[in-house]
This record gives sequence, C-alpha cells and structure tokens, in this order.
Amino acid sequence: MAIRTSWVGLAAVVFAALAIVVFAAGESQARPLYTQWLGIDSLTMKIGQPLPEGKESFTMTGTFNVEPNSIESTSADLTLSVGTWSVNFGPSSWTCKGHSKTCKAKSIDGSVTASIQYWINGTSKCKYTFTAKKQDLRSHLDYGGGDYVEIPVELQIGTGFDETVIAQCNVKGSTVRCAWLGPMPHFILDKLQVVTSKAASRDTIVVRARSNIDFDPSLNGYEINVCGETVQIFPDDPWTLHGRIASIRKTFDGTKKLAYTINIETGKFTFTLSKLDLTTVDNPLILTFTLTGPGAASWPCEVRVSTNKKGTVYSY
Repeated sequence: MAIRTSWVGLAAVVFAALAIVVFAAGESQARPLYTQWLGIDSLTMKIGQPLPEGKESFTMTGTFNVEPNSIESTSADLTLSVGTWSVNFGPSSWTCKGHSKTCKAKSIDGSVTASIQYWINGTSKCKYTFTAKKQDLRSHLDYGGGDYVEIPVELQIGTGFDETVIAQCNVKGSTVRCAWLGPMPHFILDKLQVVTSKAASRDTIVVRARSNIDFDPSLNGYEINVCGETVQIFPDDPWTLHGRIASIRKTFDGTKKLAYTINIETGKFTFTLSKLDLTTVDNPLILTFTLTGPGAASWPCEVRVSTNKKGTVYSY
C-alpha cells in the first residue's frame, strides 16, 4: 500500500509503504469471484556475498485459500517456484498425520522441506512452510546486488491449484527479506469471524486483511459487504493517527458501529462491525472489499468457514 497525499486532518504527513500501485486500463471493473489465492507472510533468503555459491538458503511461510477436498492433499504433486528456481515434491513424498491434514515432505536430495496444513478447522484456509538449504539462488533471481528486487513466486498443487504472486524484497548485506506484493489480488483476507447472539443488536463481524492499494483518503473510500451488511468509509471521513496506525470509528444504518484500523506501512488492517442483527450467515461466505473513487476496483472473496457446536461463531 502507498499513500500519495497527506491524510486529512494531519499536518503535512506523507506515508509510503510497500509500493505505489497504478491500476491499468479496465482494472476499475468488478473482478470475478476469488475462490483461490496465495499469500506470503514471510520470505527470508540468505544470498550473495559472503556466502559461497551452493550455500544459500531461504524460509517461506504463508497461507493459501482453496475449497476443501478440491485437491489431493495426501498425494499431491507440488511444485514451488521462486524466480526461476523450483523444487518438486512428488505424490509419494508426502507423510500426512492427524485430522488437521498436516502433510510434510522432503525433496529428493533432502535439501528442501515442506509442511502444509490443509483446510484448518474445516475452512478453506491452508498454511505452508518451505525451508531450503545449500541452494544456488542468486542465478535464479535476477539478483544484481542492489537493495531492491521483485521476485515471482508460484505454487502449484496438482491440477486444482496454481497461483503466482510477486514478492517485494529488500536487500541488506547477504539477507533478503520479502513480503507479498501482488500482482492480483491487491487484497488478501487473513481472518474473518462472525459471532451471532439471540439478543437484539449483539451480532459482530471482525475481519483482518492486507492490501497494497494506492489510497488517497481525500479522494478514495472503502466499501465492505459481508453477511448482508454494507458499510462505507467516505473521502474526508475523519481519521486518527497513532504512529503507524490510522483509525476511524463511525455509526452507520442508525445504531450499527464500525471500527477500522490500518497499519499504513504494511497495509494490514482490521475492521469490526458491531451492534448488528444478522439474518443469515452463509457457508461458503462471500466478503467483498471495494475501493471507491479514482482507480475504483472490487475484490469479492469466497471462503469456507468453520462453526462452533452452538452454531453461533463462524471463523476463517
């Protein structure tokens, strides 16, 4: 996420974070429903001098979304590509244990390990960790020794999942630290919880997500649609800044409440809707995040959620 101008009500403050995103022609249109995506939480590489070739390494963690049982988790043919470097884990590589469907594998030479937790608590969310040692990475990353590089990362699992994102990396000495950048979607859902109550106006929705959208608060706004609720943040709504955290609170549709906070450097944000009276909670559940104003775009995401025994708490 990048902020192009000062936030309204804050004196001459300009924030810069991951990158400035410029929407191409046609991107202002609503996008098709997202049912699959790949997110990188952390990608750290040891690369370049003083490390000799063949001694480089990396660790990558993150999540991906895919409908439960849509891929063969226990016998997946999985390929991870980082730049032009790649590793394959064949169907016989995997060992899976427990009801959580945690599967682990090693590459043929044992230098790369993978751990994937599929469909956590019955949701469509999956977590992964890849660790590689004794690798020759620099020749595969278009790495010129500068202080910044963008690297495509692709994860293929069987024929049911194939997603590519761009990791944005900062280089300091022999350490390269990368974070998710895109290219699509510019919005990734990390956590969603819906809590319902028999009492009137006691239902709540909490969403945690990430975005690298180019956002100008004097021109742009947000719209969020979930569980039949729609709430908007308008241009020039009053924001409060505490360090890197910008926040806004407002009342909508009479007595309903919105609390929204965003880390203006990382693009991670949380919004909470409270004092709701939800009529239904679908599963799978669709949440739509929309940027309004210049560069307008919409990201509808479908996720499978888990429920507690009482059917009052829905989680992703």
